[in-house]
Amino acid sequence: MPEDLDLDPYAARALPSILNVLYGTFGLLASPYLLYKFAASSRWKGGIGQRLGIHPAYAGDKPRVWFHAASVGEVMAALPLVRSFREQRPGWDVLVTTVTAEGRD
Repeated sequence: MPEDLDLDPYAARALPSILNVLYGTFGLLASPYLLYKFAASSRWKGGIGQRLGIHPAYAGDKPRVWFHAASVGEVMAALPLVRSFREQRPGWDVLVTTVTAEGRD
């Protein structure tokens, strides 16, 4: 912690625990809504596996590298890296996953 902050040491140690409780409570309260959105919306259902880090099973004998991008902007930023990787390691299998539907398109 920066020295110039006049913060009680007990409060500084308690703050992460308080935030964990708040985030956990919010997650529990929001989960019914999120479950409803997943069940009711085809937009939310699309690509749920990629959002959760679930990717197709790989039975190949080549090494595999996994690039994950959250949005279309990150996909566009990662394209030069993926292309360069493919050129330098043509024997590798490349997996690219995204969070948003726009990123998958």
